[in-house]
Amino acid sequence: MIQNAVDIANGSSSDYVYVVLGNKSSEILENLRLGRSQVLLNKNYRNGLSSSLRTAIRNLAPDCTEVVLMVADQPFLLSKHIDRLINAALKNKAPLASLAFRGEPRNPALFSRRLFPTLMKVKGDKGAREVVKKYRSTAALTNISNPLVFVDIDTVESLQEALKFKKKMEKK
Repeated sequence: MIQNAVDIANGSSSDYVYVVLGNKSSEILENLRLGRSQVLLNKNYRNGLSSSLRTAIRNLAPDCTEVVLMVADQPFLLSKHIDRLINAALKNKAPLASLAFRGEPRNPALFSRRLFPTLMKVKGDKGAREVVKKYRSTAALTNISNPLVFVDIDTVESLQEALKFKKKMEKK
């Protein structure tokens, strides 16, 4: 799953790709083909998802004006979706851009540098969802009609269900 996410990010038009790793980072790195991506180690991973978020923001290149935050457990997300997100943010000059399904923001999302201080304040086992909610009125939403893009895989069972759903969708 992580390799897939790295490949998707590397295939996008983003200037930089960072992979934040915490628990079991040594094991993960043994088999990870990084390509152009750089690894950031989150030593505070026990403090929840927000610690990975802060690790990323703290280590961005100085010339980085936006950040796309994505998770590693969306196997049907593609590089072209990331590019659509980046293009929507640039076109609309929005401080926030997000992929959306039926008008509802979903992962991944792009945040302008203006929102970095707000992202740094997120605490606990939370991602940037609260920031997306707070700034939704100014967001550039890119609707994706295929629900598979947003499938979040957390278990072997959920992967099997997603693959069944994918086959069903492909028959339509």
